[in-house]
Amino acid sequence: MHVYVGVDIAKELHYAAIMDSDGVVSKPFSFENNDKGFNLLLSHLAPYNKESILIGYESTAHYQENLAYFLKSLGYRTAEINPLQTAALRKANIRNTKTDSVDARLICLALMNHNIQGDQRDSVRLDDLY
Repeated sequence: MHVYVGVDIAKELHYAAIMDSDGVVSKPFSFENNDKGFNLLLSHLAPYNKESILIGYESTAHYQENLAYFLKSLGYRTAEINPLQTAALRKANIRNTKTDSVDARLICLALMNHNIQGDQRDSVRLDDLY
């Protein structure tokens, strides 16, 4: 089973959603952009096998760098996604809403739909695949 984690990055408070390979999404949750928040994210990931997890986030200035470094240092696979791709998924949705929790789910969908494998050493940029 694959597990996709979408993180909507912000300066101080990130939002995350977890989706399994069947498309079942957990209730989105928020966590701070610091060690305490990163450990909260890890507590949500604990029930899953680390090798089955792929964590994706949009490229947003530099705000994702601390989280990306933290996750990669622990051996998690990560993927950086172009915000234009989540915008396209949002437009395909009937409601076309933009909230942090919706964006976290859309990042999960982008990871799942593009069958991204990620890399433990370096981020994979989804837009580089086109």
